Amino acid sequence: MIGATVIILTLFSSVQTAQAAVGDLDPTFGTGGMVTTDLNHTGKPIITKQSATEQYATADDGTPLHWQVVAPMDGQKHPAVLLLPGGGFKHLYSIPAAVSSDLRDAGYCVFNFTEYRLAPPNKLAGQVSDGRFPDQTNDVELAAAKAKTDSRCNGEVFAVGGSAGATHAAWLAGKSLVKAAVLMSPAMQFDDIVSLQNSNFRNDVINYAPGNLAAASPNNILVTNESAIFITAFQHDSMPAPQYNLGVAKLASLGTPNRSELVSGQGHSWDLWPLIKDQAIKFLNTHRGSAEMP
Repeated sequence: MIGATVIILTLFSSVQTAQAAVGDLDPTFGTGGMVTTDLNHTGKPIITKQSATEQYATADDGTPLHWQVVAPMDGQKHPAVLLLPGGGFKHLYSIPAAVSSDLRDAGYCVFNFTEYRLAPPNKLAGQVSDGRFPDQTNDVELAAAKAKTDSRCNGEVFAVGGSAGATHAAWLAGKSLVKAAVLMSPAMQFDDIVSLQNSNFRNDVINYAPGNLAAASPNNILVTNESAIFITAFQHDSMPAPQYNLGVAKLASLGTPNRSELVSGQGHSWDLWPLIKDQAIKFLNTHRGSAEMP
């Protein structure tokens, strides 16, 4: 199965208060989800971040789509990062809070837990369509477009995803809708014969893209290195090994500035973040401000 522990989605149409992150000295809450802390020990609270759930778009079937904003509160515009959750294309699994905190602290406006419609048997609130390909890729394309024009951001958009979310991050890179993407345990080639022998993989991709395995595969839309990709997986990953290998081979054929790293041990998706976060953030930073996005 592509993903980790299931969470129950609660959707909001209005701004919600933030949850204080570990390390907040004085986790009190102001308006609009602002978190304050007396970092200067002056007795005057300083706004250090904002965390709120917002509707970023409405899908073509009327589904409200949300993300959770975790942004530096320094009055500056920052590059945007979409955090795309996995879940076998039919769930949205939780993303560790440390991921958004790490990226925020590195100077990014983070759009955490960016929603996309779900394939059967599940649906988001208000979802009418079946959520199969290309519904989900259409949704993340909307997210990239919205992030590019968001008033808190500087027009640069990046994507970080785990599992199915990494697949969608690769799709955005293939469409040149992000400057760079970090892919943790992605599915890259749905019609790979060896990978389809894994029943969990087979069930997930066929459920998501029945009759469209090749068309829905990110490898098949990666034709330039205009958007850089960092792909990573565990040596013993629940994602079939050929998916990483096929992704690496595709990126190698496109040349630099792509990067790959196979991590020793066992795990999947966001389990990789503590092990590769420094490399991932450095990779994203390398592509900040280097060129205008299309």
